[in-house]
Amino acid sequence: MHTVGEALPASGNFTMLGYLDGLDGSSLERTLGFHPGRLARGFSVIALAEGESLLPQQIELKASTRWSAGAMPEPGSPSLRELESLLSERGQDVALLRAKVCSFFARRGRNTPAKVIPATPHEAGMQYPGAEAIALGVRSGVPQFNLTVPKRFVVVRVG
Repeated sequence: MHTVGEALPASGNFTMLGYLDGLDGSSLERTLGFHPGRLARGFSVIALAEGESLLPQQIELKASTRWSAGAMPEPGSPSLRELESLLSERGQDVALLRAKVCSFFARRGRNTPAKVIPATPHEAGMQYPGAEAIALGVRSGVPQFNLTVPKRFVVVRVG
């Protein structure tokens, strides 16, 4: 699929490298909310390349992988809520929060933006279940963000 050190453009949902370190395929599926077995044929972990940075207007805050695409259920309703709209309604400055998150990413190391690229493409019928990052059966997730523009990433691990 890919080789360690290979550079490639990526956008879309991501987390931080520290949440992906040391996890095998099934643990990554459970932590990130991939369809069970999706990573069985392989995957690549990619991290934002050195020299690249993220600007606040290039990311969206997406809560956590507990909810598919970070859209949270509306209490008592089948509707979904986006984290940024909830934060705005509660008087938070979303642009300022995005800037703080980007400065956190700039520290690199375990904070480096990273994502998993499955060898198996999405197929009809595949689900993105809510994550169980803590343990099987425990609804939990890791921080999730959305990168709205392609950036250069580098393959740091192949599984």
